[in-house]
Amino acid sequence: MNKLLLILALVAGCSRQEARVRAACEKAAELCAGEGATPINIEQCEEAATSDRKRLGDERFLNGLDCMANAKSCGAVVDCVIEADPAE
Repeated sequence: MNKLLLILALVAGCSRQEARVRAACEKAAELCAGEGATPINIEQCEEAATSDRKRLGDERFLNGLDCMANAKSCGAVVDCVIEADPAE
């Protein structure tokens, strides 16, 4: 029973993480759509974000997602990405 609860907790955590990534990518796509920027492909954004998580570490990754989700402009989204990953 304990193993089942652990598995369910891990799946729920992954689902929440995926939802946060999708929300951040959708927000970025929405904000940058009308500003002459290259349209953001949400699926590619999600794949890139997921691969960056290991490289950035959880704290920087989650802070970047929160920043993107709360951004008010395309420029703010770009700032969030730069802040989360200054090496890029």
